[in-house]
Amino acid sequence: MRKYLTVIVALLASSAVGKADEPSQLQIMLLQDYAVYNEICRGGSGSETDTSMACGARDYSAYMIALLFGWCYGKQDQSGYLMRWHKCEPDSVVPTKP
Repeated sequence: MRKYLTVIVALLASSAVGKADEPSQLQIMLLQDYAVYNEICRGGSGSETDTSMACGARDYSAYMIALLFGWCYGKQDQSGYLMRWHKCEPDSVVPTKP
């Protein structure tokens, strides 16, 4: 969890956020964190504290990715297996603050 917070602070402090067409190392790290938390969230037991924490961290990661980079995961009415990270568009699923 500490690594995650370090990445968030670094992203907020970075002057390069959102300026490049290619993902920065910080963007990649946050997307990797999202993937790890998502796997724990989806694979864990609903009654486990670790599962709840992972789901919250995943949702916050998605929110920060959208807020800092303008990226969304999936589009409205899209099947889950088709969802991918992309620049947010009018029909994108925009994460809300958890």
